[in-house]
Amino acid sequence: EGVVSLTFSPDGKFLVCATTDTRIQILQVPTLRAVSVLEGHTGWATSLAFERTGKQLASGGREGIILWSFPEGREITRLTGHLGAVSDVAFSPDGEALASTGGDHTVRVWNLARPGTHTIFHGHRAGVRSVIFSSDGKELYTGSEDGTVKVWQVPAEPANVLPNDNMIACLAFSPDGKLLAGADYRGHTTQVWDLATRRRWERTIGQHLRPLQRIAFSSDGKFLATAGLDDEVQVWNMPENKIAWRFPKGNIFGMSGMEFHPSEPILALTGKTIRFWDARTGRETNLLSDPPTQGVLRVAFSPDGKWIALGMNDSSLEIWNLATGQRVHSFHENSSRVARLCFSHDSTLLASAAENYRVTLYDVGRQRPIKSFSEPHTEPVWGLAFTPDDKTLVTTSWDGTIKFSSVANQQLVLTLAHDGGPVYWVTFSADGNLMATSGADTTVRLWPAPPLTEIDGAEKRGASQK
Repeated sequence: EGVVSLTFSPDGKFLVCATTDTRIQILQVPTLRAVSVLEGHTGWATSLAFERTGKQLASGGREGIILWSFPEGREITRLTGHLGAVSDVAFSPDGEALASTGGDHTVRVWNLARPGTHTIFHGHRAGVRSVIFSSDGKELYTGSEDGTVKVWQVPAEPANVLPNDNMIACLAFSPDGKLLAGADYRGHTTQVWDLATRRRWERTIGQHLRPLQRIAFSSDGKFLATAGLDDEVQVWNMPENKIAWRFPKGNIFGMSGMEFHPSEPILALTGKTIRFWDARTGRETNLLSDPPTQGVLRVAFSPDGKWIALGMNDSSLEIWNLATGQRVHSFHENSSRVARLCFSHDSTLLASAAENYRVTLYDVGRQRPIKSFSEPHTEPVWGLAFTPDDKTLVTTSWDGTIKFSSVANQQLVLTLAHDGGPVYWVTFSADGNLMATSGADTTVRLWPAPPLTEIDGAEKRGASQK
């Protein structure tokens, strides 16, 4: 069988060898006589590392990390969290932590005193291949397929994590990219972070009696709308930090839609109907000549201001022309109700996520569906966003994953984990440099936002080395 990975014991008396038959062989040095065999991996053990005293051995592979007692070869525990195979492992000098890397772009540091407890570092734009601690254990060095070596301070909270006390149900970047706002579901208010300092505002935006569900910035950044389960929408004047208007929402639980017009401070609200409110005057207006009076669940404006898409209770999608106020087409491909809608940045494509977890792409100009994406989520889709170059569609789900799919062929090209369970929302900054996600672990995470060519290239490089 082929040799996959090797490491010497600290005293130099043993050579540990992982092979392509999934076994780990313990060989005596220098005779290379087989002493024992460790069996537990179902695939190749792609990485091996000893703790400095030689009493523990870590092996990483497709199913995660296994810790073994040495030389007895008894399995102590398993550490799982990486999506895909673990590419490298390394013990800290004091033996109290274990670092691991993987093809999921993450670096993880495990607290061995509390098995399973770990910190995730995000920042690499491709699979992370190697990891090593500094001699004093205060720094961690990682090498990646993205061509970089990064230095991380440990122990430390990752710089890309914005902690919160409660889950964030929805995220929105301010148009100038300086702020990130999050709907604090159980806190009934909006949390706002200054992205330059990563500090959270102390002032309050949004004061609802029940959980906060949705937030949205107006295109000029002057207004922030907040919608709660108390059937009220509040519009806040951001420069003056005060509430400007309160609108009735008329919400069906869990199915409300809210979005600002891309060039005017006009807010669209859906529940049983669709209604439009002018944030400058607080008056109700109408953008459609004969809007539907019932069954409207979701709404999305095209960035060019030409179209508005409505997701209906009967599972259909309606496209309306904002210039004429007329409905121009209906799609009936969905077999279940629409949960999310999103236009591409060039306004030519529309993506929908249905309650049956199916994500479908539509050509708006040609008025035809293109195709459903190849590998759907296994739980409801909560977040839906095109990358700024419109070459990739990103979806987040209750199943705990963030999926990147090619718009060109609807194939899955990358899967990431947020950590801590369901991932609720995904959004991109206006300059395209940052992607923000929120999850059940009550954190907001900021990610570098690579274009599809970089994602695809990293996946191909990773595949060629497996």
